[in-house]
Amino acid sequence: MNQEELLNEVRALKKSLLINRLLSIVSSVFSAIMIVVLIIGIGRVDAFTEEVRSVADRVAEIDMVQVNSAIEKFNTTVDEIDFAYINDSFQEVDMKKIGEIVETINAAELEETLENINDVSEKLKKISETISDFFHFGR
Repeated sequence: MNQEELLNEVRALKKSLLINRLLSIVSSVFSAIMIVVLIIGIGRVDAFTEEVRSVADRVAEIDMVQVNSAIEKFNTTVDEIDFAYINDSFQEVDMKKIGEIVETINAAELEETLENINDVSEKLKKISETISDFFHFGR
């Protein structure tokens, strides 16, 4: 081998070493990025685990026997409802008659009647208190 071929071989080796060095640097950067991403990911997984643990603790506090009992009572109550009877009862309601009754109601008269009922109720309450006070006077 002559000196020129040896020099060409050395240049080729230097070029190859440079390429290998660049690939090593890129690989190191990617490795560092992956490590940072893994550290961040582990931190987020820990936070998520804490949230899941909190929810699991709350779920564990639920008394499923009591929940099942309440659901069973609700189902029993719903089963006891006679929907056919309710349906038949609503079909017997004469909506025309109800409409006629509502049309004949005079709002002013109704309001006056309700006020009179309230007044009488207040007077009866006062009379009841007076009689109660009279009989409890000496005791």
